[in-house]
Amino acid sequence: MNFYQQSIILFGVVIPALIAAALVGGGYVMRNKMNASFVVKQRNHLVHNKARSEVVKLERDVSGLRPHLERWDQQLSKEIASEVGTRLREITSKLPDKEIQQTAFNPSSQPGGFGGMHPSSQVSIAFRGTFRALQKTFLELESHMPQLQVEDLSIDPVASSGYLLNLQVIYTAWQK
Repeated sequence: MNFYQQSIILFGVVIPALIAAALVGGGYVMRNKMNASFVVKQRNHLVHNKARSEVVKLERDVSGLRPHLERWDQQLSKEIASEVGTRLREITSKLPDKEIQQTAFNPSSQPGGFGGMHPSSQVSIAFRGTFRALQKTFLELESHMPQLQVEDLSIDPVASSGYLLNLQVIYTAWQK
């Protein structure tokens, strides 16, 4: 019986115990991997839900601004020289002739200055007038046409008059 005792212990106890330990260890490792995977997926799910709720909030906020985007697209699509000229005529027609006079208007379709790499053009405008009239003119022009960006501005007093100024401004006009 001694002869079979060693085989019975080996094949009946040790090998089944090793197999059971391997299965328990494998199950433990799989459980840890599944828990780690669950935590990662749960975190990703929370991030996704937060991002989705922020997207919904942004879409809700931006949807009210869509008419402004369409207005900007329309305004940027207009031909700059004629639009600036029309606006200046409208603005200066409201002011007395002795307070403001347009002395130059030179639009250029070539991009330059700030807008060298983007769709833009330059507009050079010169006026002679009182400070108040010039200030009001450019305030209204830049309010109606926010795509204009001042590139160069020079103001000099008129030698023959104590209250008139010569103003020359160069705008970069952004286009679509």
